[in-house]
Amino acid sequence: MLSLFATHAFIIAVHADRSVLDALRVTSGSRVARVASDEAWIIGDRSVRSQTSTEAVGQVGPPLSDGLVVDQTDGWSIWSVRGPEVRQVLGRLMVADLPSGGYGFVQGAIAGVSGKLLLLGDTAHLMVPAPVGHHLRDRIVAVSGDLGLEFEESRPFA
Repeated sequence: MLSLFATHAFIIAVHADRSVLDALRVTSGSRVARVASDEAWIIGDRSVRSQTSTEAVGQVGPPLSDGLVVDQTDGWSIWSVRGPEVRQVLGRLMVADLPSGGYGFVQGAIAGVSGKLLLLGDTAHLMVPAPVGHHLRDRIVAVSGDLGLEFEESRPFA
C-alpha cells in the first residue's frame, strides 16, 4: 500500500563551521541533514522542538558567536509518502539522483519547485516552502494515480 500524509515536524537550521556540524548531536528521534559545508538542518518531532533548539545552541555557541541556530519550521511544508513504490513516485517528481541506499538527503527541484527530500527506508519526507505545499500534495496525487495512493491522517515526524 502506498500512503500520503502531512508530517508535523520542526526544522531547525544550524549555521556553523564544518567541525561543529560534524560533531552535532541531537535529541533521539531527530535527524541531522547536511545542507552545505556550513549548514545543517535538524528535523524532528515537534514535541522536542524547544529542547532540540536549546541543545543546538549549546553546541554552536551563544548568539552573535561564530554560529547561528534558526527555527525554520513555519517556512516549510512536509508531505510524506510511504510504501514499496516510494522510489517510483520520487522518480516521477524529481530528476535528481536518489540515494543508492535506503537513506539519504537530497536537494533539488521537486514537482518543479525548490525542495528537499529526506529518504528513510520506504518513507520519503518531501519538504517545500510552505506557500507551495498544496502544489506538492497535488502533484504527488497526480503522479501516483495508478499506484493506489491512499491518504492517511497527518502525523508527527518519526
